[in-house]
Amino acid sequence: VGYDGDDCSTISWASMDFEGYICDLTESIGGHVTLSTESTCDKSYIGMRNPATWLADASQSTETTLPFDTLKPGVLLLAEARTLCNLASFIKTGGRFYRHQ
Repeated sequence: VGYDGDDCSTISWASMDFEGYICDLTESIGGHVTLSTESTCDKSYIGMRNPATWLADASQSTETTLPFDTLKPGVLLLAEARTLCNLASFIKTGGRFYRHQ
């Protein structure tokens, strides 16, 4: 993650060969993720942006028309109580994919 004008195109999640630790992250798409090869997270940092959910096969998700409220950008809450929750690990609603927790 750089500053305006920086060319950060040489490091991407797809091109990374990394073994280490997640030291800090902002839980949002595009949020900052701090990685380190040190378990103490006190040096050797790599900064990345938190990627969006991507599925190679859309059948890994469940499309739903259940009503949702937006808690904050990228975070949905069921708008009404359900007696049965049959959502998969990944859901699709409004043309976007979300991780069900």
